Amino acid sequence: MSDFRSVAAVTATLSQHIQTAINATPTLGGTTVVHRRPDAPAGPTATASRVNVFLFQTIPNTAFRAADTPTRRSGDGSLIQRPRAPLDLQYLISFYGDEAVLRPQTLLGAVVAALHASPILTREM
Repeated sequence: MSDFRSVAAVTATLSQHIQTAINATPTLGGTTVVHRRPDAPAGPTATASRVNVFLFQTIPNTAFRAADTPTRRSGDGSLIQRPRAPLDLQYLISFYGDEAVLRPQTLLGAVVAALHASPILTREM
């Protein structure tokens, strides 16, 4: 992590990537991507088509933990590079919609296909 906004940027980029994949499928129109704690929608929103992207676990990446040391010069203590915290972000992606037409399963298929086709979030994204 090179900036305090990095985790939020990854979540937003992942959500945008998923929304782009859903928008590319005409039969999935009207589906939105949200960022909330997982819940079971009730009432009139029970059949609203949506994908929920929720960051549920963040753990240090042990392979890259010491990759940026040292960050300061030993003589005068001046900064060589900003310290980075390598993190593994684990997301829970859940799908909601009209069960009668298997909308959650269709959304799952579209999202899995998109993430499989393009599994890396690039800097440009």
